[in-house]
Amino acid sequence: MATATEGNVLEAQSRTPGNKNVARRVRQGGKIPGVVYGAGKQSRMLGDGFVAEGSDKFAVGAASLNALRTNDLDLAIGRIWDLSEDFQATAVFEESFVVVIRKHHPATRGKLSLDDYLALDHILVSFSGGFWGMVDQALKRRRLKRRVVASVPMFMTAMSTAAQSNLAATVPARLAAKYAKQLGLAVFDTPLKIDPFTISLVRHARSASDPGLDWLSHKILQAGQN
Repeated sequence: MATATEGNVLEAQSRTPGNKNVARRVRQGGKIPGVVYGAGKQSRMLGDGFVAEGSDKFAVGAASLNALRTNDLDLAIGRIWDLSEDFQATAVFEESFVVVIRKHHPATRGKLSLDDYLALDHILVSFSGGFWGMVDQALKRRRLKRRVVASVPMFMTAMSTAAQSNLAATVPARLAAKYAKQLGLAVFDTPLKIDPFTISLVRHARSASDPGLDWLSHKILQAGQN
């Protein structure tokens, strides 16, 4: 299992009829508009009586599946594959990539060509600290290679770094649409075809009859379509 987007764990409290003050912990592998906005220990009231609050717990990759298995987490959201029959996955939305570079970078003049892209130094997002990702797979199919000089575990970290350097970051389009302007980043279409990926919501099979999680899952799926 792997996650492709910025992650944080939230403490969610449902105040719906019949489920008063039922605490639910959510592992979020990507910022879904309308459900979670930003990280940190802040509480905010969302639609239909949903309260989200920052938590100091964190799990990514295989650790998040293990946390679901041990009942330390109730939901996992992210780019997930190779699930066993112990888990149930539901697609939330499909995501694509864009390229972000700081404004006033020499490469931001006009359209970003493939040659321009390959000439840049890149920062990669990898929870494992690796220097290979979906972009590199797409480049390999064309017998091309980019120059990855740094690896970080979070897309927001990659975007912040790109904003303060000459590095390019290839990031999820929704994340760039939300934060690129305030970070001072220019956004470009990827100059080569990169397969989109699906953000899924995962529950352990034992929670199939949990009405509180049914409600929360429904709200997340609704928000993912907005």
